[in-house]
Amino acid sequence: MLLFANCNLLAEVAVQDLQLGAKQDSYLEDRALDITVDFKLNPGWHIYSKEPGKFGLPTELKLTSTSKFSAKEWVYPTPQKFQELTNDFTWGYANQAHFSLELIPQYNFKKNLNLQVAVKWLACNQELCVPGEQLLKLSLPYQE
Repeated sequence: MLLFANCNLLAEVAVQDLQLGAKQDSYLEDRALDITVDFKLNPGWHIYSKEPGKFGLPTELKLTSTSKFSAKEWVYPTPQKFQELTNDFTWGYANQAHFSLELIPQYNFKKNLNLQVAVKWLACNQELCVPGEQLLKLSLPYQE
């Protein structure tokens, strides 16, 4: 029997680390900037892909920023297959997952690029499913 708990404290049992990062330490106008959301999960836990299958909830990443830029779609890693207690299969990620997004800052912006990503997920092990959510923030300076 799977139990559902609605508490971010319990989400910490499943997710060891969750970070928003960038491949660059600063940005240049009209140059692509790659940002990443990285999950590190505790042993025995998994989260679900964008299309999890019959069960599970998709991991959602939503860029909510005050800075001006154009963005492409989030790139999700290739999921692995999990067999659930019901003998149905779902798709997701164990151990770690790396999501990426390409941004292009607006021309003549020339200020700190303040990024926020709202992340929602459902982490499960063989006995328990725990929903979680977190708002991640990152500020990158403009490089002349």
